[in-house]
Amino acid sequence: MKKKTRLEKLKEHEKEVLDMMGKANTRAYAALAREYRATLAEIDILEGGEDDDEIASIILRHRKSNTN
Repeated sequence: MKKKTRLEKLKEHEKEVLDMMGKANTRAYAALAREYRATLAEIDILEGGEDDDEIASIILRHRKSNTN
């Protein structure tokens, strides 16, 4: 079985988060929306696009600093 790339995993995660957003209550929605934006920003970066979402960039930097 072929190991999935980071991009493939992120695209799957994007679909999962979007599905959860559709079912989420008001409290959970904001956190899921932040996760969705950060996921889209990371996908865009990996696909060679520019990261033009400043808030998502901040979330990504924060997430990376907390994993080190």
